[in-house]
Formats: sequence, structure tokens, C-alpha cells
Amino acid sequence: MSVTRTRVPHRAGGPTAALTAALCLADHSTAAPTEVSKALVERAATGKMSDVGPGSPNKLLQADNP
Repeated sequence: MSVTRTRVPHRAGGPTAALTAALCLADHSTAAPTEVSKALVERAATGKMSDVGPGSPNKLLQADNP
């Protein structure tokens, strides 16, 4: 089985964030929404984007897609 890593800029409520949360829930079906959110933020790469503007979390969401 191959694994594709997808990286996208953090956008609260974006379709990629929803897909990544769904992948997380597939592996951890009893996780609470706050646990999923915390896991996604912790896995996000910091400082990988440029010209992000003031107030940006500068996080790059990472999802393993089997």
C-alpha cells in the first residue's frame, strides 16, 4: 500500500480540513471533536509558508492518505 502525503494551507472549515478530520476519525472513531482538532493542529507543519500576512497561524495541514 502506498501513502500520499497532502499538504495544504490551514483554512478553518475548508474541504481539505474536513477530509483530513475524516481520515483522522477513521483511525480514531471515538475521538471527540476537540481531540481531532488538536491532533490536526499538532501535526501541521509550522513556518513552511511565505507571505502569509499578519495574524496567520502559518500552519500547513498534513494528511496521510492511504
